[in-house]
Amino acid sequence: MASVVVKYREDQARDDHGRFADEGGGGHYTAAQQQQLRDLMGSTSRRQAAGTLPKGVRSDAKLDGEAVPVDRITDFLRQMVGGFLTEKTVNGFILEHGEEFKSPDAPPSIKLMTPKMCYENAAKNSRSMWGEFGYAEGYVHPPELIPIQHAWNYDLKTGRVVDFTLGWMPKAAYFGVKIPEEALRKELADSKVYGALEKSYRPSELVRNWGKT
Repeated sequence: MASVVVKYREDQARDDHGRFADEGGGGHYTAAQQQQLRDLMGSTSRRQAAGTLPKGVRSDAKLDGEAVPVDRITDFLRQMVGGFLTEKTVNGFILEHGEEFKSPDAPPSIKLMTPKMCYENAAKNSRSMWGEFGYAEGYVHPPELIPIQHAWNYDLKTGRVVDFTLGWMPKAAYFGVKIPEEALRKELADSKVYGALEKSYRPSELVRNWGKT
């Protein structure tokens, strides 16, 4: 299977969701933010090595309590869309074409990747590039937080979430759009930017041309 190779400069800026910013835009993480990411991954690695944390679970994961209902996300999207035409907004597109994704009953045995790089992490683990999973993009609603733009993978057999960025989050709600393999590959190759649905705060070519071919 042919894979797209997306090339970037190592010093190219990323936005808050891990997507590479347009040339000249965005900003780098501060030293304090970089240290927070290192501390998180270091804590996770130490606890996994000690056998106190399963593989595929982040050290800050919330595994107990009530699950977040998915309508928290869909209600949020309806508020965000407001009176705008659905096809003119990314949130409207997600609301119209999205679906709920369930977490597996146990954490997948995966190696977690860099926090805040969800678009890159999910793309690299999809069949569009080098992985074996499907790719979805939309929103995740972790417990005690608000809906957050996010990208994740899903098992092609079960449809269950495989999240290389946030890890196993059985109490979180996921709602998003499954991006077909070839469509994602083309979008990444054409735009040279991770993330399929939004580019420079506007709907991507994939969104604008959805269903036309």
